[in-house]
Amino acid sequence: MGGTLCVIPARYSSIRLPGKPLLLLKNIPIVMWVYRAAIESQAFDKVLVATDDKRIKDTVEKFGGEAVLTSETHRTGTDRVWEVASSLDYDIVVNLQGDEPFIKPEILRVLVENINLHKDADIATPVRKARNIEEVLSKSTAKVVIDKEGFALYFSRAPIPYPRDNEMRPEDYFLHVGIYAYKKKALKHFVHQFSPVIERIESLEQLRALYHGLKIKVVEVEYNGVSIDTEEDYRMAKKIIGEDYDWYSGNNKSS
Repeated sequence: MGGTLCVIPARYSSIRLPGKPLLLLKNIPIVMWVYRAAIESQAFDKVLVATDDKRIKDTVEKFGGEAVLTSETHRTGTDRVWEVASSLDYDIVVNLQGDEPFIKPEILRVLVENINLHKDADIATPVRKARNIEEVLSKSTAKVVIDKEGFALYFSRAPIPYPRDNEMRPEDYFLHVGIYAYKKKALKHFVHQFSPVIERIESLEQLRALYHGLKIKVVEVEYNGVSIDTEEDYRMAKKIIGEDYDWYSGNNKSS
């Protein structure tokens, strides 16, 4: 066994934005922006889209990618990733969400480098500094507190750490970017554990990993992208992408 697998879970029946993996940005489906970033990173021995819908599979294959059909009953994308990874022979498995069209290839490279470098890490995941107080206060962002060795202590939708007396400053807060690199044995352990109360209350599955004793290495990155989860996110993505957007560099050529 060896090597690194990237699985991109892509579900068609999203409650807030149905069919979002197939929505177009510059005539390319969102899921293919993610797939191409994974390929461009050169961090993986294999990249697969894991989907519950033949329309997504057919589209990925039409654009030259590789996709597999998985069960329609999975509760989370991580369960979908495990269905694929469990039958393949790789040491490292990266869960790259199919709604991250602006993900930079270099983030994927540094994530894989870190999970391989830190032998005591079960999982590695990226974070970025908050840009403003609105991001810190938003329930849509997961904040993370990190220990002196660079491992996650806790994730929350609440602004943590909470300033009792001092002014809240965005530069004091780290926001989670929802990508995970797992050692395969850790991924297997994770998907077979029960969901603790903290996971159910916060609706953050990474809290299950912490609750059950898995160590999450945090990797600070520069990231200004948008995860597409709602119609508003999609409109913002189209605005960001512009006419001269080059996905390879993540830069707008006209700026």
